[in-house]
Amino acid sequence: MSTIFRVTIKEIVRRKILHVTIILSVIFLALYGFGLHFAYINLNSNLSGNLDPIRAMIIPQFFALGLFFGCFLISFLTIMTAVGAISSEIENGTSLAILSRPVRRSEIILGKFSGYAVVLCVFSLIFYVVSLLLAAVLTHTHVSLHPISLILFTLQPLILLAVTLYGTTL
Repeated sequence: MSTIFRVTIKEIVRRKILHVTIILSVIFLALYGFGLHFAYINLNSNLSGNLDPIRAMIIPQFFALGLFFGCFLISFLTIMTAVGAISSEIENGTSLAILSRPVRRSEIILGKFSGYAVVLCVFSLIFYVVSLLLAAVLTHTHVSLHPISLILFTLQPLILLAVTLYGTTL
């Protein structure tokens, strides 16, 4: 299983879809930071008086908007990387070389799942932390880190990955 795990990670890193998603994420985060900065400046210039209650409501909404789009990017990456994981190897005949050895099919599936899961969870974690830092730095306020939301955001692609791998085995 560990061999399949390592090969899967190498395969994901070599594929162009990861690179495209990283580029899209960097572009989005740059535009998100740009918009967040000017939205915060506009918020401060249009409102007078005590802004603390309004900041307490609006800044987390800005952060949630960034995470909302992040969910789309992560879903895109999950589906596009795992969509042909098993079926394309069967079509190309590369799975015949693997299956001739005494390896259980469940080990192949679990190795692929764990390889994809590690890459997707790391990508989700990085996206969450960068979005949080952008919201905190550009708005000059404290955006609290909720561990449960971080865990749920990081583990969200696993359900979609499981469904996609199930579909590709059929």
